[in-house]
Amino acid sequence: MRNLVAADLDHELVQHAVAIVQFPDGNRVAKEHLAAWNNRELPNPLQGHYPEIFEEVNKLHSLILRLMQEYITKATSHFPPRQYLCLPQIHEPAVDGHSVFRGQKITTMFRTDVLTDTERKRFLKAFLLFELNCKAVKSGVVPRVQLRHGAYDVPKVLVPLSNNDALQCIHTYICSLHGPIFAQCGDAWLPEMPNEPSLEPGLLFSDSLYLDPNIYMSDLGIPQAHGGELAAELAEFGLELVVELLGYDISDPQQKESLLVRLEEFWNSYPRLRTRYRHLILEVFADLADEAPMSRQLNLQLRSLSDLQRKIFEQRAWVFFDDARLYPTRGIASHFPSAEFLENESDKMVWLEGWEHNSARIRALCRSHDDYKKEMDSDA
Repeated sequence: MRNLVAADLDHELVQHAVAIVQFPDGNRVAKEHLAAWNNRELPNPLQGHYPEIFEEVNKLHSLILRLMQEYITKATSHFPPRQYLCLPQIHEPAVDGHSVFRGQKITTMFRTDVLTDTERKRFLKAFLLFELNCKAVKSGVVPRVQLRHGAYDVPKVLVPLSNNDALQCIHTYICSLHGPIFAQCGDAWLPEMPNEPSLEPGLLFSDSLYLDPNIYMSDLGIPQAHGGELAAELAEFGLELVVELLGYDISDPQQKESLLVRLEEFWNSYPRLRTRYRHLILEVFADLADEAPMSRQLNLQLRSLSDLQRKIFEQRAWVFFDDARLYPTRGIASHFPSAEFLENESDKMVWLEGWEHNSARIRALCRSHDDYKKEMDSDA
């Protein structure tokens, strides 16, 4: 077990992991803890005798590997919107891992042993820094609202721009994990693959390309505060909250009800944020280079002004892989749509008992076949 952890975590990554599992309560102590982390002065359980710290690092390492599996399974799927509606069996043995939809096994999880060493390290580093950033924000050592003058008075690690993009990918992925929780608690359905025959209507643009977790929260009747970014607010609590929510079996009516009660308690007790998530313990340094070869190619077509395109790229893990070997064989261009393609798709008419403009109402009907059938019956 120690050898497995040591094979994945070098001294830098061990410091990130220890900073997470030993993160203290209290603003002042947390700031001192981050300073020790930034100077790489925290204990290394792989080099000294720290059995309790090692046990916690080992648990964190195992959890991140499971989430890596799940993220890559979704990112490289032939039809990501279908896969993103599924949930991981987070507490099942890794060798038996499947994604599930209301208790039904859908897809076998990706095997992380096919990753190159550099790809594996990119994922591990991004997950660790994301979780540490969430710990820092939650502790209050970093104010949620930045002061008008001056920078945050907190230790930061210098990273290349690609690392910042990688953390944004992890944030988008954790946001997306909340989507199927709400979708499966509601009346969402699991769409067929685009090439499979079906008598039911499929998902419409943009649901056919990107799973927006906030949309499924709205479909369930959850009010969206502050610009409809509730999923981002939930994701700011990091891995701890989402793993707790994934522990409920939605296919069990009693557990589903308990989950909804837990969520209601959570959003009623938690004050809504008013700022977008930021990577507050990182500082991007342009002279540092650590870019995956494929991300250089994709970055040429990624328009920062197209928020939908960027979210699609992030759900498909665009910055992590050395090449396109793990993506569907139909071609990388169709898996990462251009901004022009997305603009054209948004203007297309859709067929639903006649040609209509693509509207929020029609998209919602196609996300829920129960609502779709009710609509068709009322029109009959």
